[in-house]
Amino acid sequence: MTVNGQTETIKSALYTEYAADGTDEAEFDLYLFKDVFSQVPTEEPSFYVNIEVSESLYGKTLDLTKPIEKNSNLQPYLYITAVGNDKDFNIEYYDNTIRVTNDATVTAGTLTATRTGDNFTIKLSVKLSNGNSITADWEGTATKVSFK
Repeated sequence: MTVNGQTETIKSALYTEYAADGTDEAEFDLYLFKDVFSQVPTEEPSFYVNIEVSESLYGKTLDLTKPIEKNSNLQPYLYITAVGNDKDFNIEYYDNTIRVTNDATVTAGTLTATRTGDNFTIKLSVKLSNGNSITADWEGTATKVSFK
């Protein structure tokens, strides 16, 4: 996985899941870390990627330069956080709107996220107008965690 030019091996993957709540779809929240963790750390690590994806988006290749279309009464959601090379950024797709940290825009990018139980496949490539970027091509088993 590479974030802002810093390349690291993924040594731990943790996830949690959220049920639909009447407004938003059910989703998973996957964390990919360069360090070994058994729980999501309380302090932000120096390198990681977090991807939150609604179930209607599982298995689809999303063009991250375009808003996500609403396909049902529930709202699809995608949120990506990346930290690496002493920089961090967020990309949020919600309510047919794209929001990126520091007023940047996504100039190129795709995401495919699939899940079967605790097995995930992530193919992510993003370039922002301010020079930030992410690439991740990961397949493996993640450990389920809960937030209390």
